[in-house]
Order: sequence, then C-alpha cells, then structure tokens
Amino acid sequence: MQNELNWVLSENNTLPMVLEEKGLGLKGFQKLFFYFCTFISFLSMLWVIVISFGVFLATNKDPTLPDYYKFVAVGCIVLSGFCINTLIKFYRDKKNYYKYIKIADGKVKFKEVTMNKTIQWEERIKKYTSVELRHFNYRRISSWYILLQHQDKEKRFAIFSPEYKYQNADETSKHEVLDFYGKLFGLPTKYLDLEASYKASHPEEEKKKTNE
Repeated sequence: MQNELNWVLSENNTLPMVLEEKGLGLKGFQKLFFYFCTFISFLSMLWVIVISFGVFLATNKDPTLPDYYKFVAVGCIVLSGFCINTLIKFYRDKKNYYKYIKIADGKVKFKEVTMNKTIQWEERIKKYTSVELRHFNYRRISSWYILLQHQDKEKRFAIFSPEYKYQNADETSKHEVLDFYGKLFGLPTKYLDLEASYKASHPEEEKKKTNE
C-alpha cells in the first residue's frame, strides 16, 4: 500500500524517514493547469479594472449615463485590485513555502518556512505517546490516516495517508500499516473508529458537551 504523503524511508523500509516539501508541490499537468488558471484570473481582473476605468471616465463626459455607474466602476476597480493583491500574496507565499521533517537517531527534526515566519524545533521520539490510526469523513468521502501523536498539538503530524483506491481498505490491511509504523518508532498503537477519531480531533467540543 503506497503512502500518498511524500515520506521517504530508507531502502529497507527503516529509519531515517524524511519528508520534504518545496514551493507549490505541483508537477506535470497539475502545475500547467495551476499556472494557466492563475494567468487567466489575473488577466480577467486586470480587464475588469480597464473596463471599469473606461466607464468611470465615460460618466464624466456623458451626462446621459446614470450616476450610479461611477460608483459601480469604482467598486469594481477596488475589488479587482484587492483580488490581484491577494492572488500575488498567495502565489508568493506558496512559491517560497518549505517544509522539512526528518526522523532519525531517536529524534524528530522539524522546519517550516513561510513568507511570514519560520518554525523550527527538535523532539525525541520517546516524547511521542503513540501512533494512531484515525478515520474521517470529508465531503461524503470516508478515509483514514496515521498520526504520530504528541501531547503538544503543534508537534503532531501525519505520517501516512492512503492512496484514493485504498481509502476503503479492509481492517486487516489498516492494522498491518498501523503495526508497521508502531514497530518502526517503537511506540504503542491506537486504532480509533470514526466516532473516537472525531472526539480526538475536536476535544474542545467534547468538553463543552460534558459541561452542559
């Protein structure tokens, strides 16, 4: 069963285990499609600004045009300018994004870089409490993933997510993957069904229900 996440193990499926993500993380057709859609979106908003500016000038020259045309034109210019600025910021942030996680020599080394900040820390594997298999539903699609659990939520991260064709894998296959990672890290394993997974992922909601 293949891991959808870009984790790389050694040749013998042992540690070290490394995850490296750079920039947009797109390849082939996905990369081409993303740049095409971005270019079309940018041109569309730029064209709206040009047309709106023309309408604004026309209202000053032609008294027969309704006055509200001017306000609509200004609104379109402002909104399109805001969208272009947001699009540029999004692209720059994604383009400069970098994440690196290495699990080796009994430690986890983590580094994440964005346009605004850099997060970096190191933790011993012994500090992690378990390897958990969790289930979830997203847009009517059921799936599961394996999480390296830590008391500090900022230090938890997924280590396995199945390919689409394995989202409905049988229980035996799920347990085999879970046991593999449990032995790999020398940690206890936990298998959470859908309800238990939801409670573990939304502890604040569960506390509110208990208090009520």
